[in-house]
Amino acid sequence: MLRLKYYQARLFSILFITLITYLFSFFFPFKIVFYTVFSIFITLSVYAVVKNNFKIRLDRNEEFIFVVFLAYFIFLRSLIPDIYGAEKFMDMAFINSVLKSHAFPPNDPYFAEGKLNIYYYFGHVIGAVITLISFTKPEVGYNIAMAAISALSFLMIFGFLKEFVEERYAAVGSIFVLFSGNLYAAIELFYKLFTFQRIGYLFYWNATRVIEDSTFGYAITEFPYFSFIHADFHAHVVAIPITLLCLAFLYDFYKGDRLKGYLLIPLLFILFATNSWSFPVIFLLMTTIFLIKEFKGKRDLLIVVASSSISILLLYFNMKNASSKISLTTETTNLWQFIEFFGIQIAFAYYYLINSTSSSRVGNDVTIKRLIPLIVVVASISYFFIPISLILIPLIVLSVRKVIKGDLLASFILTACITILIAEVFMIDCRMNTIFKFYLVSWLLLTIPPATKLKRIFKDVKVRRPLNVVMLILFTLTLIYPVIATPVRHYDVKLSLDGMEFIKRYNKGDYNAIHWLRDKDGVVVEAVCKCYSYCSRISTFSGNPTIVAWTCHEVKWRGNGKELVERINDVRLIYTSQNCSKVTWLLNKYDVKYVVVGDEERRVYNVNTTKFETCGLSRAFKGDDTIIYEFSTKS
Repeated sequence: MLRLKYYQARLFSILFITLITYLFSFFFPFKIVFYTVFSIFITLSVYAVVKNNFKIRLDRNEEFIFVVFLAYFIFLRSLIPDIYGAEKFMDMAFINSVLKSHAFPPNDPYFAEGKLNIYYYFGHVIGAVITLISFTKPEVGYNIAMAAISALSFLMIFGFLKEFVEERYAAVGSIFVLFSGNLYAAIELFYKLFTFQRIGYLFYWNATRVIEDSTFGYAITEFPYFSFIHADFHAHVVAIPITLLCLAFLYDFYKGDRLKGYLLIPLLFILFATNSWSFPVIFLLMTTIFLIKEFKGKRDLLIVVASSSISILLLYFNMKNASSKISLTTETTNLWQFIEFFGIQIAFAYYYLINSTSSSRVGNDVTIKRLIPLIVVVASISYFFIPISLILIPLIVLSVRKVIKGDLLASFILTACITILIAEVFMIDCRMNTIFKFYLVSWLLLTIPPATKLKRIFKDVKVRRPLNVVMLILFTLTLIYPVIATPVRHYDVKLSLDGMEFIKRYNKGDYNAIHWLRDKDGVVVEAVCKCYSYCSRISTFSGNPTIVAWTCHEVKWRGNGKELVERINDVRLIYTSQNCSKVTWLLNKYDVKYVVVGDEERRVYNVNTTKFETCGLSRAFKGDDTIIYEFSTKS
């Protein structure tokens, strides 16, 4: 009989509801499907509770952890709830598109008549589901969903670490995995203190731009706590708790729970559909388990790998993303910059492998002693080709030895090292993005094993063992980032979860226009500006697609630069041309229903608003300085 652990059941239930809703939404409207599935789920849950004489299996400590961190992250989001900046517009637009979808794939909000099958959008379906479960408006649901994903991540890692250590050390380990920062943040703090410089807002940001990249200046090097407080509801963030649940199921499967192994089939599909970058890493992890001699479930594991691969390939071949091309990278990562980002976590990985109780210590391992000269030579030579291999190759050798002897957690470290090295040779789309996505998953895999050894560090410090004192100092350094970055990131106190409130303050006309459009369908025309700008506010928050927006992303997803330029020019003509035949032809071309004229359109195009009524459009809405014209005549 399948019986999920409490921490697993909380997340898996949400994912299960989302998956069923996702599949049926290809045939029926999303909201109808969700409310039907949710109602059935609630009914069955109530029936199960009544049948069990109202006895509810509740893990109070795990529930406490979830509630505390949910409250913490909701509080942080309430300080600066604005859904603006970075990629928040895009994420909100995708969630709104899902919510308004009549059939999947949802409309691409930034490319009228296009669909979101150019992107892995399952994470945004999860966001839409959490929004509906919370019975809030999308702009509030976004912030609740962001807090929920962060809290679920802590619940996942806390529950998983409880498999190895008692609860108080599981809590400390959870902080190390998900709350900690990198060495760069500690160095920056001490530098600013010693040079008497003010610690500014960008302290929270700088630690994620450590590794240089010739194309973009710096690669993105996020780690979990930054992602949580940065609060983009992006695929890589939503994938964090799902990845942790995959690891928990894999561990139970390794321990003999076959059903958990087979639950990995839909879970791996969910992981790929949420963030396709995470799947190959977990797939690699599963293959490393074949190295474990004592593992008796290799046949079942092979079935799981094959079955999940088939379902994922079906999804992949139905996606139309133009940027997912693999190529060789032309540059390598600077060793010191790598140490600034991963140095402390790598040190803890070494500590785990050296101090693991699952097998003999390295000092007594004759084979390792004999291999040391060879390891040193190979690592030293490889340094001239891939500098970071100097510290990764010995780690790989140590982890392989532990994996062969039956240490499952050592396979986490092995997988992380291989994944990091892959990013030194190959890139998908670009080096910046490859490092970004692979490093984030590797962070989880590198930190979980040593998180199970923190108890030893804290206990042995009392007897003053030098190595453990050093590790305790390093652990303390990781806490510098959350302690300093949290207040500098949250510089305001708005105490609201309404992520659209800033529009009301900035432009009340736009705010009212968006609300007016919420229950209406149709393509809207609005100003086209640079990515990450305010211009696409109508399509983002109304859920109605616009002719074109966020071109810097669309060109990567679709590879259609020429068509994007054509659309940009067409929007300009709609607003500036005095030729009514030309304007109405363009409106018909994109099946436009609404034309927005607000301050942004006046600023960008110097619009003469009277021309739209002259051309046969009717004024459907006016709020302050924002006007919406409705187009219905086909010619």
